[in-house]
Amino acid sequence: MAQIGATEVDPLQLAVEHHRRAESPLLVIVGPFGSGKGRLVERLEFRLASSFEMCPTAARPGNYLSRRLTVFDVAGVHTPQDAARHLLDPGRLAGHAQGTRKRTLVFRDVDLFDEDSLEALQITISAQRVGVVMTGSSESRISRRFGRTLRGSRGLRLALSALSDDEVRGLLGETLGAEPTLALSEYLKGVTGCFAEDLRMVALSGCAEGWIALTDGRSALLRSPIWLDRRAAQVFCQELEGVLSGATVDLLRQVALAERVPTLNLLSDAATRDTVDWCEEAGLLRFNGGYTSVTRECHRHPLVLSPGDEQLGEWETAADILHQQSCAPSPENEAALLSAKEHLERGLLEQAQFLLSGMPSGDPRVSSVKASVLAVSGAPRAALTALVRGNSEAVVPPDVAALETFVRSALLSLPSSGTSSMAQVAQRMGELDDFHPHAWLQKYPAPWEPLVAYCPSRSPRLGYRQPEVEAELLAHATLAAFDAYAAVLAGDVRRTTTSLGVIMSVSAAELPIVALSWILERVGLTRILGVPNEEVLPEQWITDETPDRRLLHAVTAQALSVLKGIFCGVDAETLRLELNDLWLQFEVGLPLGNLSRRLLEALDFVVSGRRSEEVFGPTGHIPSAIGTTFRDVCADVVALMGRLLHISADELIPALTASAAQRPLAPGMQRTAMRCLLLRRTTELPAHVLHPLMRISQDSGVEPEVIQAVQSYLEDPGSAGRELLLRGVPNHPAFRFCVDRRETADGTRHLLHDYAERLSERETDVAARLINGFSAGEVAQELGISVRTVQAHIRSIYRKLGVGSRLQLLALSTGHGDTT
Repeated sequence: MAQIGATEVDPLQLAVEHHRRAESPLLVIVGPFGSGKGRLVERLEFRLASSFEMCPTAARPGNYLSRRLTVFDVAGVHTPQDAARHLLDPGRLAGHAQGTRKRTLVFRDVDLFDEDSLEALQITISAQRVGVVMTGSSESRISRRFGRTLRGSRGLRLALSALSDDEVRGLLGETLGAEPTLALSEYLKGVTGCFAEDLRMVALSGCAEGWIALTDGRSALLRSPIWLDRRAAQVFCQELEGVLSGATVDLLRQVALAERVPTLNLLSDAATRDTVDWCEEAGLLRFNGGYTSVTRECHRHPLVLSPGDEQLGEWETAADILHQQSCAPSPENEAALLSAKEHLERGLLEQAQFLLSGMPSGDPRVSSVKASVLAVSGAPRAALTALVRGNSEAVVPPDVAALETFVRSALLSLPSSGTSSMAQVAQRMGELDDFHPHAWLQKYPAPWEPLVAYCPSRSPRLGYRQPEVEAELLAHATLAAFDAYAAVLAGDVRRTTTSLGVIMSVSAAELPIVALSWILERVGLTRILGVPNEEVLPEQWITDETPDRRLLHAVTAQALSVLKGIFCGVDAETLRLELNDLWLQFEVGLPLGNLSRRLLEALDFVVSGRRSEEVFGPTGHIPSAIGTTFRDVCADVVALMGRLLHISADELIPALTASAAQRPLAPGMQRTAMRCLLLRRTTELPAHVLHPLMRISQDSGVEPEVIQAVQSYLEDPGSAGRELLLRGVPNHPAFRFCVDRRETADGTRHLLHDYAERLSERETDVAARLINGFSAGEVAQELGISVRTVQAHIRSIYRKLGVGSRLQLLALSTGHGDTT
């Protein structure tokens, strides 16, 4: 018996090896629903050189979750013994009479079989006349019945798990015919749970519906999926009924409409309890805190939209209202407005607009939701127009007034007026000078009270949010993020920590979606400047966000990752890969949040990308005009870094002096900029330039460990000094020196010392080859080990280093030392 995770070894190869040892193998393939069991069986047929005969089943009427072999419907078959004899009859398999191929029977989802079918299967196995391949979703149910057989020489159990990041990208590349962008891959992972069949289904649906497109040899997201096709939803549920049963699908739909159901409510009778348990084991339902909910978004959406048993109770949830409105729209339904707001906050913009489609446009609450959709979609001017037009003759609720102020001041940098909390925040935002933040910090106190989410209740029922609470949350969250940014510019560590603590006192999922990208941009830059060794956006802070919300700020998060890579010394080749991916999503039109094309061009300029050519003028030119808004300042500072990284060694110090004379950077930016110069240019600058650069860096507050590493290199600038730099910076694992490839012995990449120390000797050998472009097969051949063993080492390496793909592993290395 063997229980093997799909991400550690190749289950297909293991099954083939077992088949060679056993004359009549019994293979049991278990895993969550949609984990690709059927596809693995199809591949086994070819590799085992066997004729596979599928043994079909049908749902039993009146049972929630039970299937019966259709062989019992054949004339003369009345008992399990009769069924087994019929299945074992060699004359039933076309071509078998010639004896050209071995014979194997396939039984799908055996954990759903009724007792007669299980007994017929047991008799068939015991006869040992054919090979048997079984699939299922529950290891425990299969093990109890067939455990003794599986422990014998003939049995093999393969336990499939969800796919790894690399496997997801490979599967999507195979399905779509083009490698996916990071945003596309991450979104599909989020809605499918990384299960193979769901990944294929959603990817192909995205191509058919037009929200996935192939461009420049890559597959990318054109826009957020709509998830409103009722016909497609009905087809999905019919297919699900074909695998399970109509009663089971109705149960899943009930949970989807209720959004979450107390688990005790589903345990009233044995049939329902067994069905719920199986669905949880199969990965269709999730138990959490005494409640049960649908596990994957790609299942939940069609369950909500598809017609079904309308006798199910009205749950008064956002999903339930959407279901009702899709069946029989009610233009004056108050619940539809509340449901629209809930769907907006979940990132489901099309659902929000659909629910508002029949409502009067003069209602300021309706116009605020429509304006929020526009703002989140990246059209703040259209959002402002919608608000002004919608509010011209109506009393404006506090949350609508706060929204208008936020769009004006934060998204458009326009003057705002009023007496609300958000108006006061807008006034402060207009007063901050990014290059002289100390005066701003002295004038205004730091926020200290934790944020209070506008939807504190855990009940899924539609809540009647108080407009005042929404307005206060928008104002307080915006202020906390802005204050953290101002504090890190000023180098005030204590205030930075305090303000970040306030903004993170609630999860990102509870922040108003209209301000989310803006807030994440400020928080991300604050953390890049203040705590560069930590994640840009902590995973535990954003973990509760829906995949659709994450998609709306995916480009912003990716741009922040590139920005951190520039400041922390990630080599240009790795950054170009990330930027090319980012540019593709930018150019096809995915929502951008507060990201500007100018900032992307500045990032591209740093790594000598083709899209920034002729944008910023000659590399020796220092711009005289620098903007005052966050977005412009960030772009200008990055562009300045690009010039300092490209300029000749002899012109570097004069350029730094001239730039400081025009307008010196604030302490936080100055420290980051000088560290960036040392990390990226140390090995290609002569000593007479490095010495004054180190003095300026020390005065700017650059970490002593970075200064010491450069000093040690100056004492021995030969191979020993370069090897020292390749080891990384003590106590700062995110920092790495770009070592000039022209001065390395062989031009190979090296895993940074802090990361290499976490690996075993064999894992280090494997990682070294992976980051230098070797495939798993090539690694296996060079090290004299099996591909399966290499894959197990890769999984262990990823786990120890906290990465999920080869590109992320590449970012932990150095050696291709471009100076940029």
